[in-house]
Amino acid sequence: LPGQYTISYEAKDASGNTARCAFNLKVVDTEYPLLVCQPDITVKSDPGTCHWHSAEHSLSPLLAKSNCPGEISWEVTNPDGSASQGKNDVSGYSFAPGTSVVKYILKESANSQSVSCSFRVTVADGEAPLIKCNAPLAVMTNPGECDAAVTLSMPVISDNCDPVPVTTYTVFAPDNSMSGPFPGTQRTQRLQEGNSLVMWTVTDRSGNYSRCIQQVTVTVDSQSLKPFTGNDAVICEGTPYELSGATAPAGVDLVWETNGTGTFNDPSLLHPVYTPSPADILNGRVILILTASSDCAQASDYLVLEITGYPEVHAGPD
Repeated sequence: LPGQYTISYEAKDASGNTARCAFNLKVVDTEYPLLVCQPDITVKSDPGTCHWHSAEHSLSPLLAKSNCPGEISWEVTNPDGSASQGKNDVSGYSFAPGTSVVKYILKESANSQSVSCSFRVTVADGEAPLIKCNAPLAVMTNPGECDAAVTLSMPVISDNCDPVPVTTYTVFAPDNSMSGPFPGTQRTQRLQEGNSLVMWTVTDRSGNYSRCIQQVTVTVDSQSLKPFTGNDAVICEGTPYELSGATAPAGVDLVWETNGTGTFNDPSLLHPVYTPSPADILNGRVILILTASSDCAQASDYLVLEITGYPEVHAGPD
C-alpha cells in the first residue's frame, strides 16, 4: 500500500557479534483513479408533479475505477443555485424543473488523489394544464338591441408546475367571423344574436396548453317590439277607418298590411287611414296587421275590422 516503510537488516557471526543497518522505503501511488459520468440528459417531469424522481441506478457513473481504496461522493447544483451533497450514487434524487448539474468525485483515501466528472439533468414540464369550461350560457338582448353585452366566467384551470398559467379566449361569432384572442382579465364582449363559440386556451410557462369551448346563445327580445293595433272595430260601408288606437315601441320600422284588397293612405304610419275595397265590403270583414321591425327581429299584432253594409228597404211587391 502507499506509504513509508522502514526496512532493517541485522548480521550476526558465530561469535555472537552483530551489525545492523536500516533504510526507508516510500511507496507512492502515481496512478490516478478513473471516473466517467453519463452524458447530459433531458427528461419530463413525473405526471402530476413538477419534479423528476430519478430511479435507482439510473444516474450511476458509467465507470469508477481506482487501484487503491477510495470513496465516491456527489454534489447537485439545483436550478435555483442551491446545492445538495451525498455519498455513493445520486440515483433516487428528486430533480427540480430546469437544469441541474450533477458532479461525482472519486477520492482515494491513502493519498487524497481525486478525480471528478459532471453532467447536466434538465427536467422539462411536458404536462398540459387542465381546463374545464363552464356550462352553455343563454342571454337575452335589451329591448330594441340586436346584440348583448355578455360577461364571461373564467373556466376552471390548474397546472402541475405553473401556479398562474396564462388564460386567453377567442370568439367565433354566428356570422363566422373571429375575434381575439383576448386576455382572461377582459371578459365582457358584445355578442351577436345566435350561437357564438368561445374557445378558451390556458398556457403554462413551459408552453404546454389545453383548450375547451363554451357556447353562448344570444336571443333577441322580440316581444319588446310587439305593437298593438287597437281593438277590433265595426264600420259602415263606405266609411274609411283611422287606426288611431295603435301603439308601437319607439325607433322601430312599421308597416300595415291587410288580407283584403283595400288601401292605406300610408302603410308606414302608426295611425294610417284604411279604405275598404268593394271586395272587403262584400266579404263583410277584413284583417289589418301591424308589424314592427328592428334590424334583427320583428313582431306583429292584428285586429278584425267588421264592415256593415247599407241597410236595404223592401216595400213589397207592386
